[in-house]
Amino acid sequence: MNSMKDIVYTLACRTLSICLFVALAAILIRGASSQTFTNPIFTSQDPWVTYVNGTYYYSESYCGSATVCIKASATLTGLSSAPWVGVWNAPANSPNSGEVWAPEAHYINGQWYIYYAADDGNNNNHRLFVLQANSSNPLGSYSEANTGFPHGQLTESTGNWAIDPDVFTAADGRLYVTWSCSTTPIADNQNICVAQMSDPLHTIGSTALIAQPTQAWEQRTALIEEGPIGYVRNGKTYITYSASASWVNNAYCVGLLTNTTSSILDPSSWTKQGPIFDHHGTAYGPGSVVFVQSVDGKETWSLYHGFSSLKKNAVRNIRMQKLYWGSDDTPVPGYPINPGVAILVPSGEQGYVGTGSILSDWGSAYGDAAEGDTLNGTVVGSWVNTDRHTSSSMSLGSGWHQNFSGWNPNFENYTLSASLQWVQTGTSSSTPKYGVYAAYSDVKNYASVWIDIKNKVVASYAVVNGAAQGWANCALPSGFIPSNTNTLLIVKTGNVFNISLNGSSLSGACTGRNFSLLNGQIGLVTEDTEANYSGVTVSNTY
Repeated sequence: MNSMKDIVYTLACRTLSICLFVALAAILIRGASSQTFTNPIFTSQDPWVTYVNGTYYYSESYCGSATVCIKASATLTGLSSAPWVGVWNAPANSPNSGEVWAPEAHYINGQWYIYYAADDGNNNNHRLFVLQANSSNPLGSYSEANTGFPHGQLTESTGNWAIDPDVFTAADGRLYVTWSCSTTPIADNQNICVAQMSDPLHTIGSTALIAQPTQAWEQRTALIEEGPIGYVRNGKTYITYSASASWVNNAYCVGLLTNTTSSILDPSSWTKQGPIFDHHGTAYGPGSVVFVQSVDGKETWSLYHGFSSLKKNAVRNIRMQKLYWGSDDTPVPGYPINPGVAILVPSGEQGYVGTGSILSDWGSAYGDAAEGDTLNGTVVGSWVNTDRHTSSSMSLGSGWHQNFSGWNPNFENYTLSASLQWVQTGTSSSTPKYGVYAAYSDVKNYASVWIDIKNKVVASYAVVNGAAQGWANCALPSGFIPSNTNTLLIVKTGNVFNISLNGSSLSGACTGRNFSLLNGQIGLVTEDTEANYSGVTVSNTY
């Protein structure tokens, strides 16, 4: 199979003009180029795509012509119009005759397999199964694989309820299967399990339960972890997965499990982050992400499903957009792009050469760009960016000068720490100040915290759904020296923002301001002030 460990990224951003966020702003201009497409690309759900020998293969169940179908295209955008080819029909009255879900076509050691979940019509009987191609043609017919169990069942040590199998090679070089598992024989809970495989048709040893839905974003309407996808990048093993209820338009989101060891079956070796992808704008319920390379290998793209409406009977459909990789190797999808917003095609398609998938530490905001707004959320003013934690404002003048961190904007709860050093103040503004965006979703939804040395206050301000929430001030502590390095600490817990300065909580208006903001990018913001920022970090994410 194609492993993420085989991917080499060679093109990084060199200047702000070609980095992630300005690129996003450029690609989201409607009708700006013939080299664009818009989401959604077609109606489907639980996407799976693999790139083998110059062709993308996308698999689905119940396409109309068969129980399991595959479409093939030389390009990712070509998948939207590629025809379905039926490759297998489920037998009647069998353990795998009903509710065939999330089939994944994999090419392993020169042979094609399709892994899927199915039951006999009763969801409580869902288990894992494997099909094997009858020839070298991935679009040819498939048969139930010879796993040693009836109908090609892929067994594992627990024998419990199971759906959404994915097979991958981990950083230790061994083959594994991961899936959404229950701790009982029936579907009364959904977690993430992993088992080692001796070959593509058999597991060995004991199943490991490596994650359970313990976080609020995994419990929005139901306690669910499902749709795991395993991959390797630079010697680390990752599993992305979907969380909460897929059938609730605005609940579904994406989490990430990371393992930096060779102990793939040790639950304590996995750490959880999330959400790394969540609803935004008019893109609802994104989930079931799968990563794949562009034709020329310069970019990584994410395919996922989502809703275009909050209506009860809305149909899920498939979307795709470029993915970025942080310097710590974590994937950064940003925000899902609104339906109908023009997106540049993947690099290597239609003569387009992309800018790569290496993350820029600083730049323009995700949120406005994802909504097709190229005027707001851009970098304003002159900034010198040293690394992901350090940046300096270098320009004076009225109006807000701003610079945004490129890292994950989807965390709901976190602590933002930033050390600020005043350099100089100009004469163009009556209220010169410097501070941070504590959460910036878009120009109509953000919270900011400022140091105002003219009025000797720490000030907070927010806009929610386009409505100003007003300024609130608390006094700077006595002995505050602006030219020193002073550390702002902002703790976001749900909608509540608490502010500390130099390790001391600030009272009054700096305590417990409540803004209805789900998540947002952090950023730096000044007005007629030059300032140095260091130690800009986001921690305590949960």
